[in-house]
Amino acid sequence: MTGTQAIGNGNIGVAIGSSNTVVGGTVAGLRNLISGNSHGVGLGVGGTNNQVTGNYIGTDVSGLAAIPNRNFGVWIGTNGNSIGGASVASGNVIANNGQVGLKLEGTTGNNGTYMNNVYFGNQILAIDARTTGRTLNDDPDSDGVLNYPVITSTQIVGNDLIVVGTMPAGKTVELYISAPTSNGVGQGRTRLASVLDDSNADGNNVAGQFRILVPIGNGVNHGTPLTALTIGSTSEFSETKIAGEVGSSLAPQITLGATTV
Repeated sequence: MTGTQAIGNGNIGVAIGSSNTVVGGTVAGLRNLISGNSHGVGLGVGGTNNQVTGNYIGTDVSGLAAIPNRNFGVWIGTNGNSIGGASVASGNVIANNGQVGLKLEGTTGNNGTYMNNVYFGNQILAIDARTTGRTLNDDPDSDGVLNYPVITSTQIVGNDLIVVGTMPAGKTVELYISAPTSNGVGQGRTRLASVLDDSNADGNNVAGQFRILVPIGNGVNHGTPLTALTIGSTSEFSETKIAGEVGSSLAPQITLGATTV
């Protein structure tokens, strides 16, 4: 087996109906390649307190090329599970799947820990929580799905990108570079930073707002697409915003024929 071709089955690649199971790990030798199935990972009735960490779900052995699961990369129908975790090494790559990367079914599926995962190329949404399709923010937040952050400004000042927005009070925001999408809803391909609401760490200390400073470089430049999600358990991803196009201090670039001014 080379890890470059689909040899999956017609159903679920890894189906879990018990508790305290660990799939994968935080080092490469424990990683599983879960691709080419109907669904990649499924956690159903009785599947609680399980961990899915460090796996490639919907890709080849490189974590880049597509070997899609035909429907969902990960399907969760019960509570208390962890997909990814607190460390960057615990995150899964969930990509290229035929419908949704991470499907959280009903209110129970949305009661878990979902952190530090990477998403790209999923055909409909990276994360689909509760009802099928995009779940819009509600006020008050009472539908069982966390409201996603709203990025309101992406100002570039000197060598820094300053991202400002609103978020649910008392939660944590994860900021990502977004993979390209066709529907305007982000898919977090590269995690940049996280910040807790009402924390002095963001220099803001205002409940329900966030401010994240990211150095320019390492993939972050004028024009980089950004997206964010709320953690605890998880929201869906926010709409994408372009770095430097909202409140930027940079002069706009206008291309006329072959000349940029």
